[in-house]
Amino acid sequence: MSIPHKSLFIAPAHENIDLFTPTQLLLWQKLYGDAETILPLQRSGFNPMEFVDFLPNIWLGDLVVNDKNELLDVTMRLVGTSLTKVFGEITNQNMLTDNDENSFQKRMSVTYKRFGVMLRELFNRKIPMYSSVDYFENDTPLDL
Repeated sequence: MSIPHKSLFIAPAHENIDLFTPTQLLLWQKLYGDAETILPLQRSGFNPMEFVDFLPNIWLGDLVVNDKNELLDVTMRLVGTSLTKVFGEITNQNMLTDNDENSFQKRMSVTYKRFGVMLRELFNRKIPMYSSVDYFENDTPLDL
């Protein structure tokens, strides 16, 4: 299966709520409700026990920044079981800089590039982002 980078759509989440799946909408309501100001979640304010039903599809990572507040990497701390089935075991992996043969970068190079684009958008805008990607197999879009 090949996944073209050009098929990636990224935009502020709060502007694309109409595109959310029912599960994404439930999570959004639990996180933000009807809040007018959407801010990044702080790790200290996130209690995983309140999100048990969503945990298989959530990843949390620690941002690695330099003294100029430039993003260098993200270290994965929690990777849901559904995500592990897709991406492999990436807990504690530095997602942007690890490049050994078992790294995300080597195993899933196109997805790695998309992840980098998405991560930089999240970091630079400091708001939740919505993304979607068209999946292709043999140049034919798949309806997943």
